[in-house]
Amino acid sequence: MIQKSCVTGTSTVWDGLANGTAYTVVVQAVNAAPDPSDWSDASAPEVPAAPPAQPAAPSAQRVDNALGGQITVSWTEPANNGDAVARYHLDVFENGAKKETQPVTGTSRVVSGLSPEASYTFAVAAENKAGTSPVSDRSPEQVPYGQPTVPGTPTAELGSTTSGQAVVRWSGIASDDFRGPAHRYEVQGNGVAARTASSPYTVTGLSNGTEYRFQVRACNQYTCSAWTASSNAVTPYTTPGAPGVSWALRSSSEGRFTVSPPGSNGGRAVQSMRYRVNGGGWQNLGASGGTVDVGPAHSTSYSLEAQACNVAGCGASGTGSGRTNPNPANRSFTISKGADASGSSGCRQGAACRWINMSITGWEPNTAFTMRCLSTEHNSAGQVYFPRWEQGQWWGQAWGVPLRTDANGNWSGQSDCMHGYTGEYTWVETQQLGESNHLLW
Repeated sequence: MIQKSCVTGTSTVWDGLANGTAYTVVVQAVNAAPDPSDWSDASAPEVPAAPPAQPAAPSAQRVDNALGGQITVSWTEPANNGDAVARYHLDVFENGAKKETQPVTGTSRVVSGLSPEASYTFAVAAENKAGTSPVSDRSPEQVPYGQPTVPGTPTAELGSTTSGQAVVRWSGIASDDFRGPAHRYEVQGNGVAARTASSPYTVTGLSNGTEYRFQVRACNQYTCSAWTASSNAVTPYTTPGAPGVSWALRSSSEGRFTVSPPGSNGGRAVQSMRYRVNGGGWQNLGASGGTVDVGPAHSTSYSLEAQACNVAGCGASGTGSGRTNPNPANRSFTISKGADASGSSGCRQGAACRWINMSITGWEPNTAFTMRCLSTEHNSAGQVYFPRWEQGQWWGQAWGVPLRTDANGNWSGQSDCMHGYTGEYTWVETQQLGESNHLLW
């Protein structure tokens, strides 16, 4: 029991009481008489209190639904300082600016009617009979996004450029139907990774000859709609690749080119093939190619250019070339005396030793041959002395190092043979070109 005396008037403020504790009051009157009055009846109980303490910053969590626009805000009840919290005042901030204050009973509220495009924070104050607490710090930001609406099914076409690309179109959705910030669309197809796009969109990097179908979805900053149904199918295409061209001789004066289909038809069937010889006019071939005969003409070069064509046009050229052989009637194979060989090792005939020069004309171009040299010195029918002549008999390799005619079928120069037997014949024999004239020394 606590008491206050010498109070004048009919009211007083009693300080220092404990908040949350119920108090009753009795009074007595005192005047100049020796005794005071009796104590009054007790007052009704009264509980002193202060406004609640400042609440902690609330938490905020987006409500996961397709439409968006809702956030659940929760907070912890603060110290009530002697009187239960009667209500809360929830401040709603949109993009940093205060939008409204909502009265709330309890310690949570699902805030609805929010924009899925905006960012929201929240603060709360508690109120009891003594007053309202300071406002809390703000919650972390939340965006009440939803899931965008699925766009319309796209269409696909090849457009003016048919090679390696397709044009995809679709009907967009309303801005509000994105249900979140940062609007965009994505396109994907079989073998084509999703990519950001706007209608119409040209999808590049496609493989000619492959059929493609495409889907579209709408996205916001946080999520995307389901993919649409697939578009119609399109198949990019281009001109065919280069045909194969090969050459072969049919005879010494005739050749044949064989034209084969290209490795790639470009995505559309080859409709025809064409060729020209030595830069002349184009001639038609069937779609599967064929053969082209040239000649007869000796020592004549031919080149053939071929192209395959489809609905996109004619593609890259395949080329081949060849040459017919010289006229056999114009061939020659002769030897003659060459430079002095008397100082060379192996010469035993002194000044009579000479190198043998060899001249070949009019043979097949680039033809390899091996040779050996013969003499009548020990055998009237001829005996090999090059590559090696040993005791009148031939031992070891029978032919020398391989030689080769040039691009015109000719070879001329000093051979590896020397001869010095006066009054004897010598000649050169080859496996491929026959033998030379027999030269008397």
